[in-house]
Amino acid sequence: MRSVEVTGKTKDEAITKAIIELGVPEEQVDIQVLSEGGKGLMGLFSKGYKILATIKDDAEPVIQKKEETEDKPSERLLAAIDKNEASHSIQVEGLTVTGEKVIINDTIEQRLRKAKANQNNEAGAGAEDRSEGKRREYRRNDRFERRSYRDEEAREEIKEQEPVVFEPKTYEIPADAEDVIARTCSFLKDLLANMGIDATVTGAFSEAGILEIDIAGEGMGLIIGKRGATLDSLQYLATLVINKDRKDHVRMKLDTEGYRSRRQETLEKLAINMAKKAKRTGHRVVLEPMNPYERRIIHATLQTESGVETHSDGEEPYRKVIISPKRRH
Repeated sequence: MRSVEVTGKTKDEAITKAIIELGVPEEQVDIQVLSEGGKGLMGLFSKGYKILATIKDDAEPVIQKKEETEDKPSERLLAAIDKNEASHSIQVEGLTVTGEKVIINDTIEQRLRKAKANQNNEAGAGAEDRSEGKRREYRRNDRFERRSYRDEEAREEIKEQEPVVFEPKTYEIPADAEDVIARTCSFLKDLLANMGIDATVTGAFSEAGILEIDIAGEGMGLIIGKRGATLDSLQYLATLVINKDRKDHVRMKLDTEGYRSRRQETLEKLAINMAKKAKRTGHRVVLEPMNPYERRIIHATLQTESGVETHSDGEEPYRKVIISPKRRH
């Protein structure tokens, strides 16, 4: 009769391999242990079980000739087990990590079906991994396309905004200029007095037709405020008062201790430095929100600067100047 020599890590594993290879249930096989497994030296170089499995003389043939079928050995064995209603069990004893003794009963049929199920699961997991990979790639491409679209949209928006060409404006000096100066100085002096500040207020119209008011006294830092915020507020209030019920519009500039001129020098240096950064990096530079007077200083300073252009964006009081590298045509 047919015999096979099989090696396994355990005796049960060797027997299972042998009956699968022979294609018959275990009760129709004689098992002879040729060598027992050993743990080896300190758990290393362990040896497996080696057995000789021989089909019994009275065993019924359950396998068709090779030329009569193309089924796999495992599938033929399952068919044989179903036909003979065999459910031979293999009993394995062991201990859990808590020391509890357990007995596991397993059948050949269950092992084969479990192995087949594992193969299907592995195939399904592989297909799932490939699908997940495609989904990740699609998301990356989608993000790239959206980002490219936004960048292109931003470039088109910048192209539509024409650079500002600053031209110094001149205004007509009103006929009642002396009265306007007197009312403005009186309003500001009373306002400062109510704030507990004793100051001298003087004013005159410039050649450009702008009413320039200067405040002098002690503690002017309180009037200036952070980055001129308080001074801008006082200027706004004074502008509202002198233009009330007037048909024309009087423009004014409020200053103290030369703050406006110092601020102008600071803004001019800032404009030059940010223009250099825009040309060096090739990206636009967005400045902090400024009032119209300060924005005009930035535009005027960079009007003759080669390689950059400026424009304002946003709504008051958050309107800001943007410095962009000049487009090449």
